[in-house]
Amino acid sequence: MDRNVVECIILNDRNEVLLQKKTLDYPSTRGAWGIFGGEIENNEKPKEAVVREIFEETGITINPKFYGSKNYNLGDKYKGNIKIYTASINDISKISLKEGAGFALIDKTELNDIKINNVDLETLINFYEKNGN
Repeated sequence: MDRNVVECIILNDRNEVLLQKKTLDYPSTRGAWGIFGGEIENNEKPKEAVVREIFEETGITINPKFYGSKNYNLGDKYKGNIKIYTASINDISKISLKEGAGFALIDKTELNDIKINNVDLETLINFYEKNGN
């Protein structure tokens, strides 16, 4: 199934990325960590979608900056295009998780030690390499 989605690499001032723990019944990446985001709705611009998705999932409002896009494939079932944004967060105490099993700030050195879907892992590794972080 083709799905066009948005994701937001949300960083704190220590360059740790905010990740969402998926629930065990999440269809494509059960129990794995991933970048916050979701599907672009009909007639919605990607920037509007990422602001809406992050608010729906965390209760926070972000000021996203477009970073890039790429095609993705999570097996035979889920594929499409991801519009990737970045944003910053200074106070995670304002997060009120509405979707997922949890969230955490993860240092780039921990990415290979956690269960994270391959698409998001590749996105984050490329992001950190490109930005010299």
